[in-house]
Amino acid sequence: MNASLIRDDITQVVPHHAPGVMPRTGDAVQELRSVGIRARAEGGPIIIRRNAPDYGGSGVLTTIDDSMR
Repeated sequence: MNASLIRDDITQVVPHHAPGVMPRTGDAVQELRSVGIRARAEGGPIIIRRNAPDYGGSGVLTTIDDSMR
């Protein structure tokens, strides 16, 4: 494997790892607000950053090439 790691530290910067991005729709803003995240109705895309610790397989970061091996 050439580009895989187990991320056990959420403060670790992972090179070439992009955060999630989604359109800012009324439904998206409402869903975020329903779980306590303050989100404005106006603006551009919403960036989703994971701030929770990783447990089990969710901490495994890999590429498609590495996962095929």
